[in-house]
Amino acid sequence: MGPTGTGKSSFISELAPGATKVGHSLFSCTGDVILIEAVIDGIPCTLIDTPGFDDTEKSDTATLRLISNYLEVALREDHLLTGVIYLQRITDNRVGNVAAKNFRMFSKLCGTAAMRNVVLCTTMWDDVEEAVGEAREKELCDQFWRPMIDAGATVMRHNGTEESALAILRHLLNKPTIVLQLQDELVNRKMKLSETAAGREVGEDLARMMDAHREEMETLRRELSTAQETDAQAIREELAKEEEALRARDEELQLLMRGREVEIRELSRRVEERRSSGFWDFFKTLLPHALQILPDILAAGRSSGRSSRNGTPGRRRRRGQGNQ
Repeated sequence: MGPTGTGKSSFISELAPGATKVGHSLFSCTGDVILIEAVIDGIPCTLIDTPGFDDTEKSDTATLRLISNYLEVALREDHLLTGVIYLQRITDNRVGNVAAKNFRMFSKLCGTAAMRNVVLCTTMWDDVEEAVGEAREKELCDQFWRPMIDAGATVMRHNGTEESALAILRHLLNKPTIVLQLQDELVNRKMKLSETAAGREVGEDLARMMDAHREEMETLRRELSTAQETDAQAIREELAKEEEALRARDEELQLLMRGREVEIRELSRRVEERRSSGFWDFFKTLLPHALQILPDILAAGRSSGRSSRNGTPGRRRRRGQGNQ
């Protein structure tokens, strides 16, 4: 997991060069959840590449629904994660609001109990002087990652080589499997997505943005009431943009609140039909069907994304056929 452009797909390609992307014909390499088959130290693994919460073509709500639908069905089918790797560019000279939000979302998606299986991994060390990188790494650890580190997460560096990627994966491969907080909330505690910690984070962020849009609209209306005609047209155009942005945020909020029962039921039904096809065939069929039943989510995500503007290894618990 991690922001767009941190090297998630490259990390996976270093572990599984030429590996088959599950759902290759239907999923872009950067826009959706992608599953890649690999064998690491003789162990069959599934590497899961997820979209970032800063995707310009997809809203945070749409991204969260995509990830949560996959994670929920995986847990229901008894496919447990062995670890989660969060990638962060060391080249970023400051941690902005978007990056800080990504950290909060990741923490609430994983939960404290799963942190022992989390690697916080910095990338692109070749592009910075070592002293500069070390200072930024210290800032990340001290100011943003400290709660996760204290809960058991491990900080590691990836230098872009196969050996580096393997070292990070081997750190996780033999750990006991975990259930992420989001999975526990959705499956075991039967929460709605909007009620989960990650869902509440998205909802609160949307509410803040909607309040900001309303305040700006009120300011523009006051300016319009006293503006000269030469300035009025420009104010009207700005007001229309704010109104459109507010509508987009409201659509995101409605999407967050919308039930997922039909989506999950359909995914589970298709999984059950193909249970006998085996471990790899299960994953090959899962995500393409997920995309077929989520066109409204993707369309809403693209719409709201335009208005506004993370490799996990795991293990199947039963039948011992591999790791996720």
